[in-house]
Amino acid sequence: MEPSSSSLPPYTQPGSKLLPLDQIPSCPPNTRVRFLGCIASYDMTTAELSLSRPPSSVFIKTDVSLLTSSLSMGSLRDGEWVNVIGDTQKEEKGEGVLVMAITLWSAGGINLGKYEKGVKGRLEADALG
Repeated sequence: MEPSSSSLPPYTQPGSKLLPLDQIPSCPPNTRVRFLGCIASYDMTTAELSLSRPPSSVFIKTDVSLLTSSLSMGSLRDGEWVNVIGDTQKEEKGEGVLVMAITLWSAGGINLGKYEKGVKGRLEADALG
């Protein structure tokens, strides 16, 4: 018997599209995405993270209001790398994109080179069909 998607660990949830952070702005609204980002800032009043992939100038606003009861403040420090699964939305103010996070977890001591190579390989394999 297949486990239900709600019983699967977050990194195996079906339906999310694994993307580099700099490709998130090109996603249409209501796209479920999975990406890695570095916390540039966290606004406690709006429960919004600003995530980036240095040295890129692309920042993704990520609403974590659905997760605030389960997140520890220590996991939301500037400079921490996190994995996010969420749904894209048009930003109310401006022309950018907002990601409504449904899952967020620490990336720990991630090897960015290996991670990015893996994402690139996955995207190439998906493109081949």
